[in-house]
Amino acid sequence: MTWDGYLEGFHAARPGITESVLRRARGGGTDPYGWLAEVVPPRGRVLDLGCGSAPLFRMLPGRSWIGLDTSAAELAAARAAGARPLLRARASAIPLRDAAHG
Repeated sequence: MTWDGYLEGFHAARPGITESVLRRARGGGTDPYGWLAEVVPPRGRVLDLGCGSAPLFRMLPGRSWIGLDTSAAELAAARAAGARPLLRARASAIPLRDAAHG
């Protein structure tokens, strides 16, 4: 079995597992998703690579947000949570130059 195959099967059997585990990490009264949401600039677009079940989408209401993940099961959980738009793809497939800005 390949690593990609393992990950797909793991997340298919446990959608939302990454969010569940990371929500247990606490500090300063919040979790890693809260830490990230606090430093996201108020304007601009958010490209959430490896968005999983889309916890960051729910923490940034009204923001221009795009979720990307390779797991169909994680994206289904994100869709069920109301997250849109969603893309099933690898981050390495995004046509950006190295060190691209803006």
